[in-house]
Amino acid sequence: RDAAGAGMTHAAPAAARPWWVGAVVAVTVGALVLRLVGIAEKSLWVDEAFSWWLAVQPLDAIWSYVLLVDQHPPVYYSLLHLWLAPDDRETGLRVFSALWGVATVPVVALIGRRVAGPVVGLLAAVLQAVSPLHVWYAQQARMYTMLTFFAALATLAALYLLDTRGRTQREIRSAVAGLAVVTGLLAALVPAFITARQDVVASLAGRRGVTRSRKRWVVVGLAMAGLGAAITYGGTVTFETTIMLFGLVIGELGLVLCTPALVGLVARVGRLVPLAPRIALRDAARNRAAAAPAISAVMAAVAGSVALGMFLDSRTTHERRLYVQQVPTDTVRVYFGYGGDDPHDSPSLAAIEQSMRSALPVAEVYPVNATICPEGAPEWGSCELQALINDDCPQLLALQSGELPTLEERRAAADNPACDPRNLSDTTRVLVIDEDALAAFTGASGNDLRAAREVLAAGGVVVRSPLLITDGEVTLAVLRPDPDADPEALARGTGELTPGRGGVLVWPGYTVDYVTLPGYLLTTAVGPGPAVVTPATVARLGLDSDESALIGTTTRPPTAADEERARLLLQPFEAFPQVERGYQPRYDEILLVLLAASAIITIGAAAVGTALAAADSRQDLSTLAAVGASPRLRRGLSVSQSWVIAGLGSILGTAAGIGTAVAVLAVYARQYGETLWPVDPPPTPVMPWSILLITLIVVPGIAVLGAGLFTRSRLPIERRL
Repeated sequence: RDAAGAGMTHAAPAAARPWWVGAVVAVTVGALVLRLVGIAEKSLWVDEAFSWWLAVQPLDAIWSYVLLVDQHPPVYYSLLHLWLAPDDRETGLRVFSALWGVATVPVVALIGRRVAGPVVGLLAAVLQAVSPLHVWYAQQARMYTMLTFFAALATLAALYLLDTRGRTQREIRSAVAGLAVVTGLLAALVPAFITARQDVVASLAGRRGVTRSRKRWVVVGLAMAGLGAAITYGGTVTFETTIMLFGLVIGELGLVLCTPALVGLVARVGRLVPLAPRIALRDAARNRAAAAPAISAVMAAVAGSVALGMFLDSRTTHERRLYVQQVPTDTVRVYFGYGGDDPHDSPSLAAIEQSMRSALPVAEVYPVNATICPEGAPEWGSCELQALINDDCPQLLALQSGELPTLEERRAAADNPACDPRNLSDTTRVLVIDEDALAAFTGASGNDLRAAREVLAAGGVVVRSPLLITDGEVTLAVLRPDPDADPEALARGTGELTPGRGGVLVWPGYTVDYVTLPGYLLTTAVGPGPAVVTPATVARLGLDSDESALIGTTTRPPTAADEERARLLLQPFEAFPQVERGYQPRYDEILLVLLAASAIITIGAAAVGTALAAADSRQDLSTLAAVGASPRLRRGLSVSQSWVIAGLGSILGTAAGIGTAVAVLAVYARQYGETLWPVDPPPTPVMPWSILLITLIVVPGIAVLGAGLFTRSRLPIERRL
């Protein structure tokens, strides 16, 4: 164990022996065999089909589509594009993923060897090679194995980077520690320098006079603040967080250098205030060597709290705005597989409902159905209902049809309320429920609910997005497998997607019919979310439906323990419960620690500064007592002195903290680019009013109140020679 890196232990990086290298090679070959066996037995599922469809597009189209729509980075699709041969299907697609999975095995071996020796490394490689989960993902034409490989490679690189035996790491740690020491010394350098230049005889006699700030230090402080702002801006432009933070540190040190001058500047308003605060401001200006460090300490503590609080509030507001809730809060949803070998075969709903009621505080339970093909339809296909999109957002309609919008069209979509990204969330899907389940599924109420039930009973469609309804009507696309299609030709991937009406894409081998039904747009429901029809409407359209989920209303909010108990009870049925709890903001414990530290530092600095100022102003208080000043003047003076330190430090810290948070959010905004609709917009700065209330009013108020309570009112009367 290296003393410089206590807490982390590494095995000695001895040279790999031939037996170990041979064993790892053998394990890697075995991993290759396991991943190739049966790799083409199953046909492509929908995500793999998407990988194939996107990979065969031109490279420029791949990057444009992924940057606009897909949430996965485009490197995988680009590499897959280069890998695929013209006639590759299941095998060619999946071998690409399998090779990434095989390449991960020796990397895992090196990680284990680096951490605990060659035996552990070899054992880790064996476990990676035979892991059913990794074998299964290696036979998927998706990017998961490539992600695993690079994550393992990054872990191995981190182990080499964190190795504390080398001289480089000691030098890096020494540099970081030296920067911290220099930062702390610079924060105290100016007041110490000012104190050292005071006249000793005058100080001992109590005649200190006014200590003026040197202009050169003010100029240096302003220059550092400007330089810090420029460096911070450069960090936001280049997306370099390290550069940005370095600029913020430089700027805050510049404010520290300017603090004595700021104290003197604030003291100039003393002529406009009553006697007690006037004396407090004068004493702070005279005694800047004591006031400046206290104000700087408060400023630094408050700046961290405000910066983190503003960043978290901005993130919370952004996430809350984008959160899409499809069912009412505290509603329980239980998903389970349906269909299987027999499309009309469902699990035991009674057993699932009984497990729900025994584990969760469920009141009413309703089934939610999915559309399936009727008896006699081709077994290789599936049937589906989709709601067509209207013309309120033309860019979305074009995007759904496979067309990439131009930059001008994306700008127009970003300014169109109908193109809100929340309206893109699962709104064209059509689910099947009874009228009685509408309230539990959507949260609608009152006349809105009654009108929606009437439309459902009349064979209509209820929607929660204005993009799906026009003049009280909703158009549905009925997708069915074509009985005359050749399944073998479809399995070989022949044919192309055909754009239909309203953003519908028709897969090869399918037919589409369009039907217009009465529609109703809910206004009191949560959402947006899927459109709903009744089983009777599905039957009139020539389709069938089967249960795919259960939803349950609750008598109280389910706890995490309730949800875990339900998960265990439903696991034998391959059913999965989910409780809708609404948006849950993410709180950071660091913010609470910073707030507590800020409060302690502010109150402590105010107390120390007030005590020093009271000692320095004793002669002035004696003079005031001799001329008949009110006894309350002494308490008022202490309160004013406390406010000067706590209030001025809090104001400066708030300004610095807001600037820091705005700079950090600017980095986020620049990473998003100009306008990348339909990608979610970046977070915008939001004032943390609760944090500002604490840092600007509550904590300084406590400091001022403490100064007033612990200061005696009686003015000192001293004998003077």
